[in-house]
Amino acid sequence: MIYITNAFSPKMLNPNEKQILNIRKSSYDEIQEVKYNNETISTIGHHNIAKHLGVRYNTMPIQVERNDVIYVVQCDPTINQYTYRKITIN
Repeated sequence: MIYITNAFSPKMLNPNEKQILNIRKSSYDEIQEVKYNNETISTIGHHNIAKHLGVRYNTMPIQVERNDVIYVVQCDPTINQYTYRKITIN
C-alpha cells in the first residue's frame, strides 16, 4: 500500500515484525504522481494539507507492513512552507 499522511508514529508499525525504515526527501510532484494509484490511501488529517495536495481529508489509523510506502507531508503555518518525506518499510 501507499499512504499519504501528515504525521508518522511508531504505532503505525507492526509490533510483531522487524521492520527497517528508509527515509528520504520527497516532493509535491512525486506525490502528485502516486496519488491516483489504486494502492494509494490518503490519511491526511489536516484540511489545509489535504487541499494543498488535492487529496481527500481522511483521518484513520493505519498499520504498515513490509514494502508499504508512507509519504509524510507537513506544513509550517507561519511561513506556509511544506516538507515532504518518503518512508519505505523494508
